[in-house]
Amino acid sequence: MNAFYFGPSGRQLYGFFHDAGYTATGAVLICPPWGAEYTNSHRSLRVLARTLAERGHHVLRFDYSGTGDSWGDSTDADLEQWQTDIALAARELRTMSGTDRISLIGMRLGAYVAATAAANLPAVDAIVLWDPVLDGNAWAREVANAHPHRIATEEVIEFGRTLISTRFHQQLTTLAPVDTDVLSRLRSLVITTCDSELTNAAVETLGNAGMQVEHVPDISPWLGDMAIDHGQLPGRALRRIVEWYDGG
Repeated sequence: MNAFYFGPSGRQLYGFFHDAGYTATGAVLICPPWGAEYTNSHRSLRVLARTLAERGHHVLRFDYSGTGDSWGDSTDADLEQWQTDIALAARELRTMSGTDRISLIGMRLGAYVAATAAANLPAVDAIVLWDPVLDGNAWAREVANAHPHRIATEEVIEFGRTLISTRFHQQLTTLAPVDTDVLSRLRSLVITTCDSELTNAAVETLGNAGMQVEHVPDISPWLGDMAIDHGQLPGRALRRIVEWYDGG
């Protein structure tokens, strides 16, 4: 794994490239969740990237602006900027892998970001959406119930234990519908590991668009209940995604 910065000077993104070697057959860009869900699922997505690389797929993981080790503070996070970030990451992956076609994997909010970005990325020919968040208002209620905010001003709000701008909070709670016509033209997989109102609504939307939907009962890695799941990985879900990339 090679860690590096890329993008414009003064606003660089932090990435992790998993090199599959000279015999690689594909390239995959992983779009992570956000907030506590990002932290909790980090190990699972790292293992997924490493496994895909071992099976012949170059993989790039990266942090959006205002998250992780990329440019900006948490109050700089912005969904519109993240679309630009994904385009930058996709271009970087194509350059590093030497391939013209790439695939996207998105988990939770990252699935929404990947799905919306796909419409403007002609190089994308496949996509995996893992327990996607499509209803921002319902998801925001889940986050607020789990982590009640203690700070709220005209400019910033504490949301999911993270201080964000009120603009970003508004974006999160009013997610625009994804372009299912674009998604239906891609080789696609929607995988769910939990049975919830939020996930079921997303599955219905994407299933009606003709996307392949599979329920794989497993650990939901973004929940991060250390008392229950410490040291565990969603093995069944990870295996299914790798099998799908292998053509299964």
